[in-house]
Amino acid sequence: MKKCILLSVLLFISTFSFAQKCKYFLEKKDPFTGKLTLGMSCELLKTWRIGLAKTDTIYSMDLQVTFPGVMEESINKGDTLMIALENDKPLILFAVDKSSFASDVVGIGNGRSIISIYNPFYAVTKEDIIRLSANNIIAVKVYLGPSAYSIDIPEKNAKKITKAASCLL
Repeated sequence: MKKCILLSVLLFISTFSFAQKCKYFLEKKDPFTGKLTLGMSCELLKTWRIGLAKTDTIYSMDLQVTFPGVMEESINKGDTLMIALENDKPLILFAVDKSSFASDVVGIGNGRSIISIYNPFYAVTKEDIIRLSANNIIAVKVYLGPSAYSIDIPEKNAKKITKAASCLL
């Protein structure tokens, strides 16, 4: 009997100690529906970020991309975001709506410059989040009007994205 209790306690402690710790940047309950929204944001590169969110059983993804100068193209509804996964075929997502740029001036004094910021949202499914949680992202390609821009993702950032996707499941 003592062995069973000891075994149960050890199993509980090991399960608790290996539980994943998730830090959400967004954890908000809707006052009308009572549904909880959880969100996580991860850096892809210095000027590229990806956001993942879940409300009830609905998942969403947004991308924040900053380019130097004034960009005049838009990310149109249906434009593609391709995410290359380490051990799987690429994840292909489509923009939910048109995303125009927002310009800003950064820096001080003579070191000021203009940047363009895009923040498109993409339709994702639970299956897409499962694939992101099981595979590191190795590259991302975003289509902006007639142009495509791609970046390679450092392994340390890829691991953070994989963990974030796991936290939403």
